[in-house]
Amino acid sequence: MALGLHWEWRAFGQLSETLRRRIDSLPALLPEPWQLTDCYLWAPGCAANIKLRAGDLKVKYFLEATAGLERWLEDEKDIYPFPLAASILSQVSAALAVALPPCASAAIHRDQFLALLAAAQPPVKLVIVEKVRQFYQLDLEGGLDPAL
Repeated sequence: MALGLHWEWRAFGQLSETLRRRIDSLPALLPEPWQLTDCYLWAPGCAANIKLRAGDLKVKYFLEATAGLERWLEDEKDIYPFPLAASILSQVSAALAVALPPCASAAIHRDQFLALLAAAQPPVKLVIVEKVRQFYQLDLEGGLDPAL
């Protein structure tokens, strides 16, 4: 997992063999690919990447995009274990750009949180994504190679 300010490139589906070889020629930061399942939370106007992962709620913030790369800010303080403190709901509501119904609980368990999301206005969609993640080092000092 990358924390702090970092650039990401995302792909869905199959890569061409040429692009796969170019990516695989970069220095790997992990010895093996990382397989995981994320449940993304999405609503129209959402300005953040919000997901449920392995018992936590994780929020990261999009900053900019250039040449097919995206710059994100991830901070450990934006990873919240369940049960969630009720104070986290206002941050999640603002990041999703939705109104959540009131919650009387001091600690919100995952099932309660999902029920609040289902009752949000506008409704929050849950998108489950199976991932294979690989981390590589790409030197951008001389600019981005458009052939990559």
